Amino acid sequence: MHAHLPMHQVLTAGLLAVATALPCIGTAAQPAFIAEGLYPPCAAPVAEVLAGEDSDLVVIEGGLLQGLRRGMICRIERGDRTVGEVLIIASREQRAAALILQIAREITIQAGDIARIKTFQNS
Repeated sequence: MHAHLPMHQVLTAGLLAVATALPCIGTAAQPAFIAEGLYPPCAAPVAEVLAGEDSDLVVIEGGLLQGLRRGMICRIERGDRTVGEVLIIASREQRAAALILQIAREITIQAGDIARIKTFQNS
């Protein structure tokens, strides 16, 4: 078909065809993963608090997929208030379990609170 055209004209025609098709590509629906970040958010909601004999266990809805690893300390937040701190003792793909290290006076950790990995900033 293009045997009689010089190579640069064949390439130019091909690029022109691709360029005219590009506006159609932009109108297609994008998969959900495109809007997500490359890294886990390092935060997940509290699923429930299980009362124990010696201590309470906090079950967190995010596990390894949220970046929660055993030995990490998380702040438990409700809105803009820090409710307490927990220590992750076990983590699976979708769930993590934590022990309460510290809790604000006259408040309890509840389902729906957010567990966020505690980080330190050097200045």
